[in-house]
Amino acid sequence: MRVRGRSGDAVLSWTGWRLPVLAVAVGLAVGVLGMVPGRASAAAAPRFVRAHAAAGFALALAQAPAGMRAAVRRAPGVPAGPAGSPVQQAKLTASDAAAGDNFGFSVAVSGPTAVVGAPSKNSVYVFTRSGSTWSQQAKLTASDAAAGDNFGYSVAVSGSTAVVSAVGKNSGTGAAYVFTRSGSTWSQQAKLTAGDAAVFDQFGFSVALSGSTAVAGAPNKNSATGAAYVYVNV
Repeated sequence: MRVRGRSGDAVLSWTGWRLPVLAVAVGLAVGVLGMVPGRASAAAAPRFVRAHAAAGFALALAQAPAGMRAAVRRAPGVPAGPAGSPVQQAKLTASDAAAGDNFGFSVAVSGPTAVVGAPSKNSVYVFTRSGSTWSQQAKLTASDAAAGDNFGYSVAVSGSTAVVSAVGKNSGTGAAYVFTRSGSTWSQQAKLTAGDAAVFDQFGFSVALSGSTAVAGAPNKNSATGAAYVYVNV
């Protein structure tokens, strides 16, 4: 059997591969029918065909030679299968780690940059990757840090900007801090608070960041009714 891909052909002999090859053929046929105008969609195919196609497709790809798997995955209309199981690349720890820090309570990643919160230490650590090696680049703290702030309770990062919450700030009112990176140096740029802040709102219980837009949650606002606050140009 010959399966054509953009980069060439993968050839598989029929002997010993009848069921898997047939399953691939059926799977491809069902998928292609859904792509060709005027043809029945894959969803309209008989249930047993769809079931056997799906099961057989996975079986065939798992058992087929690498060349065939690559060619089938490159074929138009065929969804790419998983590249492989997740593999641990590194274990991150703080350079000044101590018992009770709760390092790893919050984590975020953007490209080769990872941010890890240690709220019991009122600290956040930034790590960067070079190849497959991760190294600590910075330790972030708030300019107005105080005991019980829980700085690092929630973290978010997008490119060279990070948002870090201190949910315990001012008796649980909460706050969030914006840091930016220049070269390898991180510095605090802003402090975010709610316009209608109140004690125990827990502003910053959750934070998110995309580009220059940040969102901070305050789940205890108004007797735990909750609220979320959006900031732009962070």
